[in-house]
Amino acid sequence: MATEKPRNEEEQVQPESEAAEKKPRNPKLVTALWVGGVLLGEAVLIVLVMLLNGSPGQAQAKTNGAGPAGVLASNDCEELIVEGKAPNTKRGVTFLYRYEIYAYVSQDELDTVKKVMEKRKATIESTVREVIARMGPDELDKEPELTTLRRLLQQEFEGIFGEGKIKKIVVSNWIRLRADY
Repeated sequence: MATEKPRNEEEQVQPESEAAEKKPRNPKLVTALWVGGVLLGEAVLIVLVMLLNGSPGQAQAKTNGAGPAGVLASNDCEELIVEGKAPNTKRGVTFLYRYEIYAYVSQDELDTVKKVMEKRKATIESTVREVIARMGPDELDKEPELTTLRRLLQQEFEGIFGEGKIKKIVVSNWIRLRADY
């Protein structure tokens, strides 16, 4: 039995030394290593997918029948759609915008567009007023070509006149007046 005690003491000493060797690591370091490993793996996968997919295809722009780069046909007519005034209070101050809106229409569609303009005059005026009232000051005052306004009006007019009848919108006589002095 005397020989067994020292073995137990040695066995008891060995687990303490093993426990010292298996000291737990810093949990923050382990977490950081895991996150870094996952991010590195994602980056490698993304690069591989991009390299294997190749280059993107050629994009095509919608021209609304105006031809390439907005070139209009020689038989297109410029027709006054609506003129008037519309308020905008998005800035906290009321501004009144005076406008004239023209549309390029094919000679073949001119009679149809004129008939729709006569029948739906109030709808057209209301639509233009609503579009101007909804827009922010950046689109109304800082865009020299009024691109956003023209695009929104083009979409609204397609619903009123029909798809493809209006080829291009031109905003003329665009004047901003302060309404509340």
